[in-house]
Amino acid sequence: MLEYAKTGLETGEEFQQHLRACARCNERWEDERFLTAQFRSIRETAAGFRPSDGGRVEIMRKFARSHRRMFVPSFKWVMSAAAVLLLTIVLGSLWRSRSVDQGSPESEALLNVLGEDEFVAVPYAPPLAAGEFVTVVRMELRPTALARMGMDVDVTSANDISADVLVGQDGAPRAVRVLDEAQFKERSTL
Repeated sequence: MLEYAKTGLETGEEFQQHLRACARCNERWEDERFLTAQFRSIRETAAGFRPSDGGRVEIMRKFARSHRRMFVPSFKWVMSAAAVLLLTIVLGSLWRSRSVDQGSPESEALLNVLGEDEFVAVPYAPPLAAGEFVTVVRMELRPTALARMGMDVDVTSANDISADVLVGQDGAPRAVRVLDEAQFKERSTL
């Protein structure tokens, strides 16, 4: 029914007999023909308002020029961002690959800290990477925390214990050293 209405082809005798017998299909057929006629009228009216081919070509040319300008600045930004990212990666890899010499101040300080006063390595901590910065943090820790770090302490004690904790760049404790009361007072006055 829709195709006959759109194309305007002749309907067959069987189709005509059904329309005469079925009021619902006949009503729809009339609606389809009316709608098709309305669309045809709109198309014919709109055809008179079409711009000339020269106007269309000019509009497409303006669009192409504006479209090119949009991509040139964004291309520059993308290339700039890529250059900054590449520079960051190169500098980061150079910084990370820098090995610690035995004579450097960082390695001497690390050897001094680890060598003196019995630092005990924390059993679950990953090893220090070459060139990794460490800090020593003085803390008051519960005996249970020290026991988890591998220290042999009395866990039934209720008092906190003064300790130096060697912390890596990732914030994880790497080693711990328990201070006795005299050591704590002596170092705190420095």
